[in-house]
Amino acid sequence: MTALQTVNLGTAPDGTDGDPSRTAFTKVNSNVAVLQSQSALTSAVATVTAAQALTSALHVGKRVNINLASTGAINLPAASTCAADQVTLLRNVGATVVTLAITTGSGDTIALSRLNPGECALMDTDGVHAWNVLLRGRTNNDNETVNGNLSIGGAAYVSTAFFGTNGQASISSAGAYTGTTATYSGSVTVGGALTASDTTLAQQVGAQRILSWAVGSNKRWAFLTSGEAETGGNAGTNFLLARYSDAGVFLDAPITLARSTGAIVLSQRPMFGANSPWDSGNLVGPVTLAGAQVLTGTKTLPSPVLTGTTTVGNATNTTKMIVQGYGTGYGVGAQFSSTVDAGAVAISFTNFAGTAIGNIITSGSSTAFNTTSDYRLKSDLKPIEDALESLLRLKFYNGVYTSHPDDRVDFAIAHELQAEIPYAVTGEKDAMGDWFPVYREGYDPLNVQPGDVVSVYQTISPQGVDYSKLVPRLGAALQEVAIDARALRSEVSALTARLAAIELAK
Repeated sequence: MTALQTVNLGTAPDGTDGDPSRTAFTKVNSNVAVLQSQSALTSAVATVTAAQALTSALHVGKRVNINLASTGAINLPAASTCAADQVTLLRNVGATVVTLAITTGSGDTIALSRLNPGECALMDTDGVHAWNVLLRGRTNNDNETVNGNLSIGGAAYVSTAFFGTNGQASISSAGAYTGTTATYSGSVTVGGALTASDTTLAQQVGAQRILSWAVGSNKRWAFLTSGEAETGGNAGTNFLLARYSDAGVFLDAPITLARSTGAIVLSQRPMFGANSPWDSGNLVGPVTLAGAQVLTGTKTLPSPVLTGTTTVGNATNTTKMIVQGYGTGYGVGAQFSSTVDAGAVAISFTNFAGTAIGNIITSGSSTAFNTTSDYRLKSDLKPIEDALESLLRLKFYNGVYTSHPDDRVDFAIAHELQAEIPYAVTGEKDAMGDWFPVYREGYDPLNVQPGDVVSVYQTISPQGVDYSKLVPRLGAALQEVAIDARALRSEVSALTARLAAIELAK
């Protein structure tokens, strides 16, 4: 802006050393010209009634009245065509919103985008590339429109607040909300409590609905519905609880609730008091499905328990099944009940290749213990020689087992029998079995520590005798005795006849 000039009045009282009269009035006229260009005291020649570009000659330093019949843009003159600090007063005296714009190609900036009906703005230019707002006038009636954001540093008191382009919803001064629905396209932040009797998160089918908890802008938890299509039968749009990382990245959905079935799916093992539901922290002596475990006490299972084929054991060097605690007054150790009266195989034995080698078969009144003996399984058949002599070499005893010293029974000693009929005996003389630990009193069998073992012991691996293997040898020996007895009877008959003949001859 051209600077205002000061008249030199000279020295009082007559001022003869000041500016001459012509010079003084020249300064006054110059100041009037400057003020006229800066204050927009007069109106432009005509009211602007259509979208157009303003000029520096006709509109800068003027009051420009605008009354558009329809929405349009008013382009301000290029800032470079104006002097610095020149102004123009724009007044929207019509009922149509006026859009403010720069001259096309000027590269200018403008601080105000529009004038609402009744509003005015005093625009100032830097004479280079900018139009700024010096003053803004409010609307010429009680209604106000804010085109951009409205920021309030303190409290805002509103008698009634309306939302929507046509006031579809409102909040009264008492805080009562009216309106059937309200749609928000952006974010809504609530600093205090949010109370609602019925809240709906609506979306198109196949799209997710999400209610999230966040730290800053990063999500932590969310209630959401799945986004798959609904295919009928209540399928689709399932409910999930999702968790997110510190960076707000989705991790997984620990809980899923299927809408079609109501089934709850947990992606992780649930924990009760820092323990899984079935461990010793929540159950006393739980039975697990994995890992080694020592079961104590009575385990009663309902009948029937197992159906179909059940496999017990694996290829490790361990005992596969132990049945104990049975006896007189204590019940049966194992019971097999057939559904037919004849040829019912209670137990079948096979070799490693799966070939049958024996079985236990029941009928309506008896049990047969069978070892395979089919002629098609045998070859190189020879008579048993010296069967009687071999039996005579055997020793049989009457004695007791050390575990039951009060019960005398008949038996053979395994290694003595093995020397004569080896296939009737299993195991080796003086063989030893596995080593076993001896634990301290009060140790935890589910969490054995090195200090729990106080010593070790080794079991014997006793030999066994299958007395049924003696039957063929006994049969052969009996045949030898029968043959000898038959020969002796013949000899006795001959001798008896000779004696009778001698007696008759006397």
